[in-house]
Amino acid sequence: SSLSGKNLTGNIPSDITKLVGLVELWLDGNMLTGPIPDFTGCTDLKIIHLENNQFTGVLPDSLANLPSLRELYVQNNMLSGTVPPNLLSKDLVL
Repeated sequence: SSLSGKNLTGNIPSDITKLVGLVELWLDGNMLTGPIPDFTGCTDLKIIHLENNQFTGVLPDSLANLPSLRELYVQNNMLSGTVPPNLLSKDLVL
């Protein structure tokens, strides 16, 4: 699902986190705000592009629970805190 650079604003709708068959999520280059949601329901998710937005808060620990996650891009946001240790221990492009 590629919605890169579409001038999207606001939070990521919670319904996206319920898409069981979602494999790639490209939301980079928008003006999305708020926290990064819990994507635990998207067990097939392999690639998440959230860079170049205005997300705030911390990077959720729950991202480490995604069994298929291989790439996570979150640079150029307004996130705070540290990267959860369980994310650093995965074989993950971060």
